[in-house]
This record gives sequence, structure tokens and C-alpha cells, in this order.
Amino acid sequence: MPHAIRNASFGLQSATKNSQGTTLKALLDDTVTGIVAGRLPLSEWDATVKKWRQRGGDRMAEEFAKDYAANT
Repeated sequence: MPHAIRNASFGLQSATKNSQGTTLKALLDDTVTGIVAGRLPLSEWDATVKKWRQRGGDRMAEEFAKDYAANT
């Protein structure tokens, strides 16, 4: 696909993503599905992002940044 955007974390390592990535992705996906289906209000998104960050999202970003810095 000539116009696809590559995932910025491609090739980088994160222990948190390896251990909690699936659970954190499900949290986001479930909220998006709930909002699109009308079961959740759009305002739920901010609370979900806060939970995602607290449960490991920020830690994953830090680990990706460290791995990127070590490999450039």
C-alpha cells in the first residue's frame, strides 16, 4: 500500500507491551466499539486514555523511546 503509515514503534522493544499490550489494546478497542455502537458516551474516551496511560501506556512509550535512542 503506497500510502500506508508505518507504526512508529515498529522494530522497537517494550517489556510492558510484551506483558500487557494485549490487555491495553483491548481496553482501547472496547471503548471505541462502545462509543461507535452508542453504548458509551464520547466523553468516556478521556477516562479510557487516562486508564491506558496509568496501566502501562506511558511505560511503553518510555521503553520505546529508550530503545530508539539506543539504536540510533
